Amino acid sequence: PDMAQKGLLNRLIGRLSGAGATAAPGPEERPSLALAQPLDQLPLVDDYRWNHAASTNPALAVGWWWLVASLLGWLAWPLLFPLSRTLRDRGYLAARTFGWLLPGWLLWWLASAGVLTNTVRNSWLIVGVLALAALVLYAVQRRAVGGFVRRQWPLLLFGEGLFLVAYLAFVVVRMANPDIWQPWFGGEKFMEFAFLNGILRSPTFPPVDPHFAGGYINYYYFGIYLVAFLVKLTGVYAEVAFNLAIPLIFALTVVNAFAAVYSAQARWWRRADDSPVRWRTGLLPALLGPLFVVVIGNLDGFAQVVRNFAVLGTTFVNSSLPGVTTVMRAASGVGRAVSTGQPMPLYDFWGPSRVLPFTINEFPYWSFLFADLHPHLIGIPLALFFLIVVLIVLGEYRHDWRGGWGRSVGLVALLGLLLGTLAAVNLWELPTYFGLGVLALAVSLYRGRGRIPWALLLAFAGLYLFAAVLFFLPFFRSYHSVAAGGVGLVKEGDALGLWLLIWGLFAFVLVSWLFYAASRRLTPAGPGRAGAPTGMERLLSLSLRRYDRLPRVLDLHRTLVRRPSFGYVLGAWLVPLTLAAAVIALFLDRTVLAFCLPFLTLATLLLWRRSAQADPGTLFATLLTATGFAVLAGTQVVYLKDFLQGGEWYRMNTLFKFFSQVWVIWAVAAAVGLPQVWAAVQAGIARSTWGGKLWRVAWSTAAVVLIALSFSYTILGTPARLDQRFMGWRPPFGTLNGLDFMREGVYYWPDEHSAIELRYDWEAIEWLLDHVRGNPVVVESAEVEYYRAGGTRVASLTGLSGLRGMHASEQRYGDEVGQRDGLHREFWRTPDIARTEELIDQLDVALIYVGQLERKVHPEGVDKLTQMAADGLLTIIYENERVTIYAVPGALVQNDEGVYVPS
Repeated sequence: PDMAQKGLLNRLIGRLSGAGATAAPGPEERPSLALAQPLDQLPLVDDYRWNHAASTNPALAVGWWWLVASLLGWLAWPLLFPLSRTLRDRGYLAARTFGWLLPGWLLWWLASAGVLTNTVRNSWLIVGVLALAALVLYAVQRRAVGGFVRRQWPLLLFGEGLFLVAYLAFVVVRMANPDIWQPWFGGEKFMEFAFLNGILRSPTFPPVDPHFAGGYINYYYFGIYLVAFLVKLTGVYAEVAFNLAIPLIFALTVVNAFAAVYSAQARWWRRADDSPVRWRTGLLPALLGPLFVVVIGNLDGFAQVVRNFAVLGTTFVNSSLPGVTTVMRAASGVGRAVSTGQPMPLYDFWGPSRVLPFTINEFPYWSFLFADLHPHLIGIPLALFFLIVVLIVLGEYRHDWRGGWGRSVGLVALLGLLLGTLAAVNLWELPTYFGLGVLALAVSLYRGRGRIPWALLLAFAGLYLFAAVLFFLPFFRSYHSVAAGGVGLVKEGDALGLWLLIWGLFAFVLVSWLFYAASRRLTPAGPGRAGAPTGMERLLSLSLRRYDRLPRVLDLHRTLVRRPSFGYVLGAWLVPLTLAAAVIALFLDRTVLAFCLPFLTLATLLLWRRSAQADPGTLFATLLTATGFAVLAGTQVVYLKDFLQGGEWYRMNTLFKFFSQVWVIWAVAAAVGLPQVWAAVQAGIARSTWGGKLWRVAWSTAAVVLIALSFSYTILGTPARLDQRFMGWRPPFGTLNGLDFMREGVYYWPDEHSAIELRYDWEAIEWLLDHVRGNPVVVESAEVEYYRAGGTRVASLTGLSGLRGMHASEQRYGDEVGQRDGLHREFWRTPDIARTEELIDQLDVALIYVGQLERKVHPEGVDKLTQMAADGLLTIIYENERVTIYAVPGALVQNDEGVYVPS
């Protein structure tokens, strides 16, 4: 479901990187998606399961994983310190993400170029290089670093504590439900775990695809690679690391969101002399950052409670006003529940992620709770790191970008590195964050110089894009589109009421913020001094007061305004165009678009309002607000075409991916803006008239209520999700092994009378992990639906190369997938042993896995294999009561340790 954007960006990527891929090439001209070497000729990589002690002791695994992640952050901080002069923590908290990214990226680049291989030794070698660089940079700036630590050590300790608490909190959540798969809500974990295992077994990049033997992963896999990099460093088994990666990413999200808001608070930026401030200043308001980004849910979490009470209600009130009937029935249902003890319907943890019909509307807490190690989830802390760098860029205008070309180039290159990272982690992030980065550069230069130095802006933007492509050139060269893609027009806009169930809290806060920011009149002489209205404000005011003489007003405007500023010209065009577009949107019943457009325009004008010498924190919140409104407005007009084109779900991925981005962006903006608006509203209560007091109290009440209701999903959805596990026996609380559910787990397929006892598969998979190395091709019954039936379990849980898996058609050319699928089915269905031998040779098969699933789906095929073993054409190398593993003679050899490797 994530391949829609390939066709849109592939032409640009191809021209920039030389890949030259096209949307739908013919077989004779299209790029190959096969590995450069046959699987049995790849260098053997089998060193990553080296830490048995931590892998079998949850407490040790938790502590060791935290220590390695923290060590990388400590080593990366001296590299980030000189670029972070406008951050209150000098980049200390963001350094944890940087420390994870930088050495991982360097090893990936060198392994992609064939200079190094993807091994444990080389992973630690790269960390050693990072340590050496950190030591040198610390020596160069030891006075500055030492002085900062002496002044701000309580802040650094607070950051460490925040990271540790967030990490341990989600470790507990994962311990409550560590299962990597279950047949009802298993999600994409089989695919993600397959990619993780395939990357671990890959000596170079692009990595081996366990779901298509002989091919590489034609997907934005870099985020899962970063997890694999930590697996290499720690030696923790992948089935444990999967459940440690989620808490780590959660903790990185928490500290990055805190760091962004903490440094963006206006009260600190208003210090004119850059002198140190008390570290406690703004600490509590900054906690709104992680709270909004990754703790609360959308308002549908509470709306579901109302709907559930309405089910119990007996009052029948019909009203034409939206929601009134449901609320009245819910009130009746509350009374019935209290008086009779009538139980409520079970809370549906899934529902709030599917608010708009035929779309996906996940939010970060839902994603972390569901715990798919999916690209959009891995990208959250990286996106927040990008936002922190955007904040640094906006702060540079106060120094007029002084500090030497080296620092400026380094900052823009870091922005490019993060843009490339976001593209390689989750390609859908590219358009949003590319535009955001360019706008940040433009606003910063404009604020510093009073105009846009177009030559310098184009140079910076070019370097920004060039760095992104260069730093991830191996990825862009190997990544090819298999779908035409394109942009389509949305047939019908979203209902504003349902849309507000997702965005109601943030829309309320950010609209309030825009009006607050617009009401502040600051002059270039300095913050806090009242100044005259801007030219655009005067023109609008005069036009409204003298609307009866509007032609004369506009004529005088053309005569008297000789050298209008950029913001003035922008406003003169945007305001009438916005009004016209909003009216047209309303006429076309695009209420969400009509709602977004005026506030997008207001935010845009505030960014370019020259008379307001706004602090960088204000610019930051305004820029993020404008970006969110622009993206959300765009989703009401266009969508990205994919394999769902033509059906009811045609916008599913467009809203899924872009809504996830906007949640992070708007959550940070709201966390920056809310404390300032709140303070202004509360300060005005005492000196206001009764009318002023009334609206201020109403606003304050609404803000508190909306925030409180946003916790409904966190409180009710968490236990509902954690209870979604296999019936009957469950692993005891405390394990982090994602495969422990297989010890006693049972599910039924294809009907309720056909039990599949997973402990036999678990024993066989454990044996494969211990006794088979390299990338031999394994055949299993992979065509059965892996969401529900557990197909591809062997390839997914071991990383061995399976013949085919789910979603292959989204990564590969249709004829290749169809041909492989036909050969796979023929292998199981043909009774001809000679033909089966030909297929084994054609597909380079080394292992054949026969478990309970294969016996149910292909009983004749299983009988054929039994006969082949009796004839000496196959060798049984493992067997338990329900599973038999055959080896093709000559495909594998057994070494002195009893381990099978490709011959």
